[in-house]
Amino acid sequence: MKQELNQIVKTQFLKDTTLVPQITNIVTVNNCANVCIFLKTSPIIITNGYKELDDILAISKVLYLNIGTLSSSKIFVTAATIAKDKKIKVILDPVGVGASSLRSEATFEILKTNAVSVLKGNYSEIKYIYHQKSNQMGVDSNETEKGMEEIVKQLAKKYNATVVATGPTDYISNGDTTIKIEQNSLQLTQLTGMGCVLGAVVSSFVSKNLNNVFNSVVAACTYFIDCAKNCNAYTFLDFQNHFFQSLATQKTIVQVSPSKT
Repeated sequence: MKQELNQIVKTQFLKDTTLVPQITNIVTVNNCANVCIFLKTSPIIITNGYKELDDILAISKVLYLNIGTLSSSKIFVTAATIAKDKKIKVILDPVGVGASSLRSEATFEILKTNAVSVLKGNYSEIKYIYHQKSNQMGVDSNETEKGMEEIVKQLAKKYNATVVATGPTDYISNGDTTIKIEQNSLQLTQLTGMGCVLGAVVSSFVSKNLNNVFNSVVAACTYFIDCAKNCNAYTFLDFQNHFFQSLATQKTIVQVSPSKT
């Protein structure tokens, strides 16, 4: 499996640049844009709402939706609807779903468009979408991985999407195949917005491998964790700087080996 995933990683760093439009949150927007550039894709942050949606999505193949600082669901639902009509791959990060009714309602409204190709969240977010209840604590996860393998599988079938649940072990499923990746990087939990950054990494990988979304997502998550593990000697902002440097320059999966469950 690692050889196949490394071929996807190699493709990521070819010269051809793809566009990665994002409706994302103000906390992590700079980091999300930068990692796209590191991964040889071109980020564009949609900040003018309906005025530019049609123009930008007319030249796009993917769309990253991150509800971390939303004030309304309307722009997200409209974007998802347009993306579905244009057969654009939508990556949804339901940040903090379950923490407020606004976030929860927005998430389910977006999912009802049937536009989402990738649903990515932490254990609490994914469990909330499955059970409509969890031990969500703000935007941070307060859940264990108990039952997560079955949850991602069932959600993948329900929404016809690749589902990612992140935590000490990442679980990824398309409904038929489920992969787990041991994370074991405490540093990723010590900085805000690393999940948002992963969403941008996943979006970048999908943009260059549109014909196999599932394998693209597995490769993206594996590469992300592998780069983090290579920086485990550092902490806090030192970790972030070295981690971003690794994402930009490592260009191969070295240590991490995903496995089928």
